[in-house]
Amino acid sequence: MQSSEYAHGILMSVGTFGFLYVGAFAAKWIPQGGAKMLIVHIASQVLGLVILTVGLIVGCQRFTTPYWHVEYSHGSLGFAVMALAYFQGTGFLRPKKADGKPHREQTWARRVFELGHGGIGKLVLALAILNCFTGLIIMHSFTTGDTVAFWAGLCVTMIIVLPVIDWAYHKLRQGDLPKKRAQPEMTDLPRHACSSPLSDGLPSLSRIDSNETKSVSGEVQGVNGEIADGIKKTKSFLVFKMV
Repeated sequence: MQSSEYAHGILMSVGTFGFLYVGAFAAKWIPQGGAKMLIVHIASQVLGLVILTVGLIVGCQRFTTPYWHVEYSHGSLGFAVMALAYFQGTGFLRPKKADGKPHREQTWARRVFELGHGGIGKLVLALAILNCFTGLIIMHSFTTGDTVAFWAGLCVTMIIVLPVIDWAYHKLRQGDLPKKRAQPEMTDLPRHACSSPLSDGLPSLSRIDSNETKSVSGEVQGVNGEIADGIKKTKSFLVFKMV
């Protein structure tokens, strides 16, 4: 494999996955990260575009096959991706955003920009990723399978890792990740959690008020009086019998 073809593949892969892909997620994190994340988005997109431009120049100057004859429309799709990527540079001319207002309350120019810039950006990224993999397929005929497998694995890893980081980042902010539950104190447990079969039928001492205490005391005294009367009657009956 010629060094120019290898350099072209490396530059286009690094520019796409190392910068455009990262910059796309940075744009998604702007609402949480603010101005710092906006700077990361812009810087990564600009650097990625510069690297892609160098890779495109290398391909145009060194390759002998016209781009429209490259397999899988790799050359034609590459030029289309680059044209859309350059158009995305018009983001520097974006209309001013009204602070504190949602998308639907922005000016019509700002709404069009947000929809168009985000939509075209996703399209550019999807086509660039697709073209990187068609380039790897073409590259297989020029080099060993191990080299292609290495770069394919690296690209797939980037595709998987960033969404996982994005998911974890948002879950941590929302507090939805599972956390270790604290053991409840005994005082926090409901009454039925501390009850036993022996105590289920008994009233709680804390619920007996003074009126209930007086009522029970009166009933006990009444019973005692009835027992005393019964004893007196029994003694009188026995005395009567003895006489």
